[in-house]
Amino acid sequence: MTFVSLRDIHCDEETDEVGDDEIYVLMSTVNLGAHVNVEGIPIPVPSFDVWRFGIFEGFAEGDTKGQPFQPFWTAPLADPDQAIFVGSVIENDNGVPEQYQHLLRLVVPKSLASSMGEPLDLVRSKLVREINEALNGVDLPIPFALDDDHVGTQELRYEPPELQRAAGDLVPKVLSYDGDGGRYRVTFDVSPDIFGAIRDRWIALGAGTSPVGRPVSGETPTFDGQGRFMNFSAGVISWHPETGAHGVWGAINGRWLQIGREQFGYPITDEFSSGSGRMSTFKALHLQGKPEASIFWTPQTGPVEIFGAIHAHWKSMGAGGSGIGGPVSPEQDAPGGRIQNFQNGRLFWNAATGQVSQA
Repeated sequence: MTFVSLRDIHCDEETDEVGDDEIYVLMSTVNLGAHVNVEGIPIPVPSFDVWRFGIFEGFAEGDTKGQPFQPFWTAPLADPDQAIFVGSVIENDNGVPEQYQHLLRLVVPKSLASSMGEPLDLVRSKLVREINEALNGVDLPIPFALDDDHVGTQELRYEPPELQRAAGDLVPKVLSYDGDGGRYRVTFDVSPDIFGAIRDRWIALGAGTSPVGRPVSGETPTFDGQGRFMNFSAGVISWHPETGAHGVWGAINGRWLQIGREQFGYPITDEFSSGSGRMSTFKALHLQGKPEASIFWTPQTGPVEIFGAIHAHWKSMGAGGSGIGGPVSPEQDAPGGRIQNFQNGRLFWNAATGQVSQA
C-alpha cells in the first residue's frame, strides 16, 4: 500500500486580490489500473476522483498552512504509469469550491474518454491541458460562473526511484504554482502504509532517517487490545490512547523486547539523555497504580531496567543526573528487601517499611 497526500502549502507571493488570499487545492486523481468485472472477466476501466483541500484562509506572503493527513491515493503504486495526479491551486474569491470540484468531475472522464487508445504521455498532457482550460473558463462543459481565480494547474508525477524509496520512507515533492499575480509552493508526500499517531511520531523522529528506521510491518494490536504498535527496521513505535505514540530503538529496544515490551510498560517518552547515559521511560497501564519504569543505557553497562519504589526514588533524585548515576545491574533480593547497584552507589528498598534509602 502506498499513500500520497498533501502536506502543506506555502505562499511566496499573494495574488492580486485585495486582502489576504484564501486558497484551496483541487487534486484530480486517475487510477489507470482499475477494472470492472463483466461476467467474471476483468475489463480495464480507469477510475477517478477529485479531492479538495482547504479553504486555507488568511494567507499572507511567507505563510505556510498545514493539511491534516488525508491521503488522496491509498493503493499499491510501484509503477508511476499506473496513476495520474493533477493539482490545481485556486484563490477563493466569490465562487463555491464544491462547484469547481464538480466541474472537474465532469472534465476528467470526458478527457479520458476522448483520449482512449492514445499513448499515455498524450493522455496525461491532454488531461492537464483540459483541466487548466476549464478552470480558466475555456470550453466549459456546463454553464458555469467562474468567480474564483485559478493560480495554476500541473501534474504531480513520481519517478520509479522515488516510489522505490517510498516503500520505506517519506518522500516529499514540491510543485510551484505561478498565476493571477501569486506564487505558491505545495508539498506532497508519498509514503508507505503508515498512518495516524504512529505515522506522526515517525515523521517527527525523522521518518526513514529516524533512529527507528523504515517500517517493516503493518500496525498490530498490543497484548491488551488497547494499543497498537508497528515494527521498524531499527526499533518499534508503540501507541496507547493514554500515552500517545513513542519510539523505542537500539539497545534499549532490545532489552524492552526481552522483558515483556508493553507488559513491562508502554513508552511514555522517546529515548533521551540522562547523566552519562540514555534512557526511555515506560508506564505499566495494566497494573494497579499504573507504575512508571525506565531502561537506562551506557556503553559500559548496556541497557538496565529499573522499576517500582527504587525507580520512583531514583527519579526524585534526578535519575541519571543524580549523584548515584544510573543503574548498572537489575534490582535483586537482599535481606529485608530489594537492592539495586548504580554507578556511584546503591539503593535499598525496605520490605517492612516500603521506604527506599541509599545503602
